[in-house]
Amino acid sequence: MPRKLTDRFVERLQAGSAVIRVWDAEVRGFGVRVSPGGRKSYIFQFTREGSKVQATIGSAECWTCDNARDRARELRKLHECGNDARATLQDARTKRDFEDLVKCWREDYKPKIRPHSQACFESLLKRILPALGTRLVKDLALADVEDLHRKIAKEGLEVTANRAITFLRRLLSIAEKKGWRAMGTNPVTHFERPSEESRTRVLSAEELQALGAVLQAFPGKHRDPDPILFLALSGLRKSEALGLRWADVDFERGTMTFPTHKTSKKAGVKVLPINSHLRDILKARAAWRLSPYVFAGYFKRVIRKAEDGRSAEKQAPTDGPRVSIKWIWGKAAEEASLGSMVKVGRKKVFKPDTVIHDLRRTFNSVCAELGYPPQVFDFLLGHKPAGMAGVYTHMSPAGGILAEASQATADWIAAALDGRKPRLGEKAQTAKTASEFKAEETSA
Repeated sequence: MPRKLTDRFVERLQAGSAVIRVWDAEVRGFGVRVSPGGRKSYIFQFTREGSKVQATIGSAECWTCDNARDRARELRKLHECGNDARATLQDARTKRDFEDLVKCWREDYKPKIRPHSQACFESLLKRILPALGTRLVKDLALADVEDLHRKIAKEGLEVTANRAITFLRRLLSIAEKKGWRAMGTNPVTHFERPSEESRTRVLSAEELQALGAVLQAFPGKHRDPDPILFLALSGLRKSEALGLRWADVDFERGTMTFPTHKTSKKAGVKVLPINSHLRDILKARAAWRLSPYVFAGYFKRVIRKAEDGRSAEKQAPTDGPRVSIKWIWGKAAEEASLGSMVKVGRKKVFKPDTVIHDLRRTFNSVCAELGYPPQVFDFLLGHKPAGMAGVYTHMSPAGGILAEASQATADWIAAALDGRKPRLGEKAQTAKTASEFKAEETSA
């Protein structure tokens, strides 16, 4: 019996031992088909020369019920005008180019992922689109995949080339689900991706000393050293630190909370202790907070139309977070000599041999050298401990060994940044804070 199809109804449909078809009560011939394997597709059925003919509109994973119903209405009009609705669908699929596929991803898939992931994929598209944008999706072959990887890798971006090919595989899988390519023809599955070497770079005490001297000399808001110091003294990911909200900072309990982060699906909400060095940075910034975020953004780009109708890009103040510290990290690395000069064309430019994520790796290594067990620095870095330890182990961030490990690790790194040359594996002796001196004076 026909009924009005909805996304919720289609989502709840269960597969059976045979193909199940449910017809829509609103548009004649429109329905949903569920295979015994659970694959759901929107279909359109019509009569041609006395026989019933079915045409597939698309997968229920890619089409909403309303969009598929609108497409069925178009096909019904074509059929009543004497056109072949099935041939029209097949012809439309074969003419889809790569830009159509990107548009589909942006509309149906991009909104479902985290903003940081959205930005990463958009960055990859800047390299993929110029090479494949006008190509028909059905014509893309293994040779095109190899050419794209080779072109990006020639710029010295081997890792970026691998990421671009991985994303291309995801896009072409969407094309298969929508019927723009035959199932099982994704050319990326046959591409042998070059192996990547895992980074093991950590900063030594001497390098931290050079970096600390540079950061102390940084003037002005455009050379704000706080984000880099915060990363070095916390072990946080860059996106976590820059996205930290004041609402998630609890000075009374001495904790900071990260509701969403890279491993939040596996590890859940991350709550970390605030060591004394992080507290000093937070207290100083709290005195002149500019937005809901600890590290406020300065400007955002907006498009404004002039009176003559022309569009112009302007910069406007934003209350969002700071989105990048790439420039300031590059300057700090150069002035601290964390790299070397290389020849690019006729010029010599400075190329850092370290990335900002190495600060996180350094924090982890120092914590391990100080003798803390893996479960402790796994929790501090937001990793889910493996096996049964991850199920049964729950540590309090407000005190105990987590707070102790965070404080001791930050003390060691802070001592190195201050030029005090701490010995590897030995806890650093920290100078007393102003509040501690005041407490001693009061008690005296």
